[in-house]
Amino acid sequence: MVRKLSYKNLKEKEKEKRREYIIDAAEKLFLDKGYENVPMSDIAEEVGVNRATLYLYFKNKDTLYFAVLLRGLNLMRGAFQDAVQEDQNGLERLISLCQAFFDYYQEYPGYYRELSYMRAGNFDAGQIENADQQVMVAGELMDALSDSIKMGIEDGSMKKNLKPMETAVLVVNCCEKLVNPGLDMLGFLKMHKITPDQYKEYSFDLLISTIQRETTQEGKDG
Repeated sequence: MVRKLSYKNLKEKEKEKRREYIIDAAEKLFLDKGYENVPMSDIAEEVGVNRATLYLYFKNKDTLYFAVLLRGLNLMRGAFQDAVQEDQNGLERLISLCQAFFDYYQEYPGYYRELSYMRAGNFDAGQIENADQQVMVAGELMDALSDSIKMGIEDGSMKKNLKPMETAVLVVNCCEKLVNPGLDMLGFLKMHKITPDQYKEYSFDLLISTIQRETTQEGKDG
């Protein structure tokens, strides 16, 4: 027997559907123009409602912005999950996770830009509703990197003296600089006829070499 949804449940489903529609509209504008260039009036116009209606679903612009960015973090979490293979050792898993980050930057540049803006200290997350969800997902991403380093230490593919979380933070900072080295550094590279991809490949290999276990010809620790 098919159960009918109660009136209350129907209203909740309709409210959630409208909420997602608002996030869709805000996502389009924020990723196109950036947080500072999108007033709530523009979002209301995109949705086709007045500003007062938006505030029935989101306390303020920051709360709506964080709801959009949570989508971006969840996309990255999905990319990390897809990158992990059962037969990988720790080093291979770390490399796969870094490649997933590089691919994310290429596929979702708007999300990457806005996530960077959020992380630059422009918001008081403690005052934003549901900001803890972002903290939770970001923590999962860092744990995935840290766990791959722990795994590498245990299986012998990485140096034994590494500190997992400190190394994970270092890897993240380095990878972010590889995809976004800055206009001045890009100018130096161009001056020396080095493409951004060549720089990224060389620098990433150098980064990995600093954490990879060194071996002698006999296969023992160097």
